[in-house]
Amino acid sequence: GSEMCKETGYYVTNVDTEVTVFQKTGKIAVINNSAQAQHTELYIKGKCAYVLDLKPGEMRWVDDMEDR
Repeated sequence: GSEMCKETGYYVTNVDTEVTVFQKTGKIAVINNSAQAQHTELYIKGKCAYVLDLKPGEMRWVDDMEDR
């Protein structure tokens, strides 16, 4: 999977992580696809919204900043 959703303006900086946006609920899942802990930054519309340290295989739920 691609780590970047260019059409929606959401992306993460670490290729071992991916972002999934649930626009109906205003939630975003950031997933660590690797077997190691990963550091990643989540950008929304070109701005750094979250800086995350993810455990191996972790899925972290965060709020979509666009709704605020």
